[in-house]
Amino acid sequence: ALPVWGTDRESKSLRPLVLLHKRFVRLVRNVQIRAHTKPIMENLDILSIPNLYILRVCAEMHPYIHPYKTKPRPKHIHHYPRTTDQHRHATRRARENQKHLAAGTEHYTQRYVAIWNSLPQELRATESLATFKGLLKAHLMAKQSST
Repeated sequence: ALPVWGTDRESKSLRPLVLLHKRFVRLVRNVQIRAHTKPIMENLDILSIPNLYILRVCAEMHPYIHPYKTKPRPKHIHHYPRTTDQHRHATRRARENQKHLAAGTEHYTQRYVAIWNSLPQELRATESLATFKGLLKAHLMAKQSST
């Protein structure tokens, strides 16, 4: 349920889940209650809750962006129009393979599009789901350790 109820930002509603996540990380390493969890999470190669949300959302969105030719997919509520579908002329966003984000819409698929568009172009262009998830986790771990 993380893609539906979660967010890619620290929020008041997710605070109890973030604290519980940190408590489990400390228990796994058997460290003091007040120990800082960032180095432990880096050592264990564990993503934070907001980064887990980004990973899950992008992994869920990927098959609809890069559909498999052999697998018939059921109808779904995900609709990610390409930027090139919105304009007849060449735009910067069309060249970057970004998806169109309708202004003023608060539906969760629109939040998915904002997260997808924030990824580097090399990640968005990866067609294999397994490769995409590995590269995305490495990208998120690097981002997490730099902050």
